[in-house]
Amino acid sequence: MFSIRYFITVILFIAIAGAEITRDVSGSANLYYISKLSDGSIINLPFRMVTLDYSQSSESVPYIEFRSSLALEYHMRSDTDFLIDSSTQDFIPDIRELYITYFSKLAEISIGKRIHAWGNVDENSPVDNVSSFDYFYLFNGGAERKLGTYGIAYDRFTSFGGYGLVFSPMHNTN
Repeated sequence: MFSIRYFITVILFIAIAGAEITRDVSGSANLYYISKLSDGSIINLPFRMVTLDYSQSSESVPYIEFRSSLALEYHMRSDTDFLIDSSTQDFIPDIRELYITYFSKLAEISIGKRIHAWGNVDENSPVDNVSSFDYFYLFNGGAERKLGTYGIAYDRFTSFGGYGLVFSPMHNTN
């Protein structure tokens, strides 16, 4: 009987058996704040101070790619009195993406938490309801303003184009 455990074991075996493995680590640190122009007071919005992106993939086709994107967000509490603000943390870690993708010559399958970007129309497409927007980050560009979605994605490529399917049992809404 076919099971998910068997499928993941086969994929990991193919990834380990690959000839070469490529690793990529990148990130950024942002130390800024936002204030009102009228009186200079600080606006109480969370922001990502540190982001760290990691990817690992094999070189041969079919190949496996593992990606993760981690962030450290700073949330300003409204008051230091714990009777008013129940949060005891100022710095909150966030797993933005954590998924594994299997690539073949004609298709790719990814499993995990992923931010789905669908090209140039991703910013204002009415049919893009897979990755919801995080309204705290509306002034950021691209995928920085989106939330990751848990699920399975399947993309198929043909000679005349391609199509994609996404199944998300735990979907975030805007």
